Amino acid sequence: MLVDLRIRTSAAARRRMRLPGMLAVAGLLLSGCGGLKLPSGAPTAPALLPTSTLAPLRTVPATATEATSTPPVTAAPVVATGTVAPGTSSGLLTCSAMPPDPRPAATAASAAKTGDGRIVYVNTDGNIALTDQTGANIQLVTTDANTVDDKSLLKVYANPTFSTDGQSLAFVGYTTISGTNTVTQTLYSSPARQKAPLTRLYTTSQDTLPYMDWSPDGRTIAFLTLNSSNGAIRMVNPSGGQVTVVEQGSTAYYDWRLDSAAVLTHMSGSPATNADAHLSIVDTATDKPARLASLPGNFKAPQYSPGGKYAAFVTRTNNNDDLVLADNTGQPICSVAPLDTGASFAWAPDGSGIAWIDSALPLSNPAPLFLYNLKDGSRSQLHDSAIAFFWAPDSNRLAVYSVVSSGTPTDFGGGTISSTVPSSSPLLRIQIVDADGSGILTAADTYPTQGVVNVLSYFDQYAHAVTPWSPDSLHLVFTSASHTRPDIDMVVASLDSSGATASLKRIASGVVAFWSPR
Repeated sequence: MLVDLRIRTSAAARRRMRLPGMLAVAGLLLSGCGGLKLPSGAPTAPALLPTSTLAPLRTVPATATEATSTPPVTAAPVVATGTVAPGTSSGLLTCSAMPPDPRPAATAASAAKTGDGRIVYVNTDGNIALTDQTGANIQLVTTDANTVDDKSLLKVYANPTFSTDGQSLAFVGYTTISGTNTVTQTLYSSPARQKAPLTRLYTTSQDTLPYMDWSPDGRTIAFLTLNSSNGAIRMVNPSGGQVTVVEQGSTAYYDWRLDSAAVLTHMSGSPATNADAHLSIVDTATDKPARLASLPGNFKAPQYSPGGKYAAFVTRTNNNDDLVLADNTGQPICSVAPLDTGASFAWAPDGSGIAWIDSALPLSNPAPLFLYNLKDGSRSQLHDSAIAFFWAPDSNRLAVYSVVSSGTPTDFGGGTISSTVPSSSPLLRIQIVDADGSGILTAADTYPTQGVVNVLSYFDQYAHAVTPWSPDSLHLVFTSASHTRPDIDMVVASLDSSGATASLKRIASGVVAFWSPR
């Protein structure tokens, strides 16, 4: 079971805190269990923290009604025919066995991005903050977070998510009355600036709000609500108004199409454990889902290609799973790969390929990271034991995360007090991997907060909404609990012009951090 790191605070103003703000916020992004064991002996989470998680696969009564509406079609279906390639179970050719036409070509969503962008993060007081890559221009979006005992209302913020234009934010506020166990969670939107006015979009004391993202056109925020038996995908205008439920199931994952006209969903896990498991496409003009004929296999988040013409998901046929490439109506085209246990995957931002880990739960079961290149149909192995990865915007590199059982944590500056983290704790290794297989650069060995671990646990969903990469693909942000100081370091790794080396700079104290898309 994941636990929070015990972090002390030396500021006199915080000596009355029930727990340091950095500890409280570290547990806010979904509690859960996984393969990365953080140090033992830490205090239990305070009442302020939510305890609901993304529900595991299980059998529950069906909660979603089958719909018959069909979303707009923007690409003609392409159906592969011919002999099934060895090792596949889906009745499709392997993608690599298909001729160049109709094998899909790269479909870039937009031109290459430039500029440094901005970093949004949760600081150690529990507030949402912004900064540039140097840490010299910090702006507090919120200022009222507190976890102090003599305050009746305890509050922290979490899950900051940029809009696609980088000008707005969505995030969650957690509040509780001191001495009670009821946590109220509120979804907010705000401009991405100092002391921004907050718009309250949705409030609940029954559900957890673990994830949200913006539609590509910025007109809608989709978000998850989860409790012990049900997950729902809801939508709301960033300015407020009616909240609409568009899909429900025991688990819920989704992705926006580029034109914002449809959302691809994966609900209720796998048919091996839930009779209601299904894939669907929600028409956002009518908010009605249409179920796909394909049965989902062992995976979490489906994904449209960056250009919106294609999709990727895992299908189950004859008790075997394949990662398949489909058209934008959900009609499978070809099998990217047969799978041993399942898949966690992501399209390259320029649409040129699909990377995947052959594991549906890589935090517990690390596995090799593969890349299928749609340009030439080739397949390569990029890493031998990954738990998560995030593509750089230029599609030339990936940030790959793995666990090492022994090693030396990277020192990000100063401090002579005794270690706050046992030396026996495993380390989270962050590496920058060239997509062409030409090199791997180790950026740092870190002690992650629980919030970071939980984002990595569901990285294939979070990667649709957040990124550790700068828009120009030259900088990577991450956080690490210090092993020499009572602090959590927020660090930027900057690549040199050749990409062969990276310099590290600690820029602030922060629990989790993400970069703006532009």
